Amino acid sequence: MQSLPDHITEFVIEGITKSGEPFRTDSAVSSDEEWTKLLCNMLATTDEDGHTVYSEYLRPIIARGIPCVVVRADLRQADPETFAQVEKFATDNQLRVRAGRSAKPAAALSEERRDPGNNIW
Repeated sequence: MQSLPDHITEFVIEGITKSGEPFRTDSAVSSDEEWTKLLCNMLATTDEDGHTVYSEYLRPIIARGIPCVVVRADLRQADPETFAQVEKFATDNQLRVRAGRSAKPAAALSEERRDPGNNIW
């Protein structure tokens, strides 16, 4: 992965391939968004009631109707092995990766983060 600008604090792996097709797993996963939960479960825990508690570093979301995983950029330093697995998953499956939130609010408002041409990987 190319290095992220310092003002980028997170990035988003979208459930869309670089060719623009919805991402479909080859496994017997029950829904299009299950891959996000499986990826995020690498760092998830369960609370005393048995509910999944996602890490601050990896969390599943739905953005504009597309299943996505939000990855904090500092995961690379906090857990390099997990970061490498997440990066490998995104690259092996040719998924779009875009910048997420920014540490500089003005930059986040002015830059187009959802442009597929701004793919990080």
